[in-house]
Amino acid sequence: MKRNPRTRPALTDRPACWRPALGTLVLAPLLAACAGGAEAPAQAPAQTSAPVSASASAPASTSTPSSSPVASTSEALKDTCLDRCTHYETIEATHPALGPVEIRTYGWDMNPGSAPSQMQLAYAVYQDGQPIGFYEGLGNAYAFIATHTVMGNMIWNLENGTNIDRYGNIYLATDRSVVVLAPTDTGYSQEGTLPSAPVEKPRFEIQPFFDEAGEPAAGLHLDADGEAYLVLGKDDSGEVRQVSITGPLGEEGSTVYTGCTSTEPRCGFIVGR
Repeated sequence: MKRNPRTRPALTDRPACWRPALGTLVLAPLLAACAGGAEAPAQAPAQTSAPVSASASAPASTSTPSSSPVASTSEALKDTCLDRCTHYETIEATHPALGPVEIRTYGWDMNPGSAPSQMQLAYAVYQDGQPIGFYEGLGNAYAFIATHTVMGNMIWNLENGTNIDRYGNIYLATDRSVVVLAPTDTGYSQEGTLPSAPVEKPRFEIQPFFDEAGEPAAGLHLDADGEAYLVLGKDDSGEVRQVSITGPLGEEGSTVYTGCTSTEPRCGFIVGR
């Protein structure tokens, strides 16, 4: 049985005096100079500088995506997708530490007019009408991000009709993965489920397969007790890969990976990722 170890951040030398072998008349003035040189050198005045505000030192933000993912805190934060991206949904949630918040999901069209859509996905966290968190996964093209699946290739079983589990994790669907926004002290973290290039695959990529009735078998199950598990796919041997979410994603021990020949929850043996 193999267990996954973690499934859930000048000194200046005082100038030496040189004493050449010279006559007394030449040596006397030299000794006088050396006597003066033996004194400790005067210290340079301390450097002072006026404080510089963040707005003065930071470059002005633009609407063009940067070359690295944006994950911000509430200090001088801007929702850079507000006027640039397609707004998919606004999700109301109660954060375990912050209280009522809104999650706004976005997509920036990487190639307008292409089919299928190639969207660069993002989300912002708002409280009292102000953004307190923002993340944009750069370089990966998806079709959408939503609170439910819309393509028919993934099961999305919400027994209580909510996509938020008992630990405060929020579950979102893309065309090929499950995104989990995990609560942190300052907002939400996507924990590698909505990664940026050069990462090739999201953490919870779904490999679609179908049951005997022709219904999708891979995807999300969130039961009446608020416990979630994901069926990730099935390999050539028939083994079904699952992951159970057992706490706020990102915390120690928050994920348990299992494998068996059934889609029953938490069946089989614990396996590595």
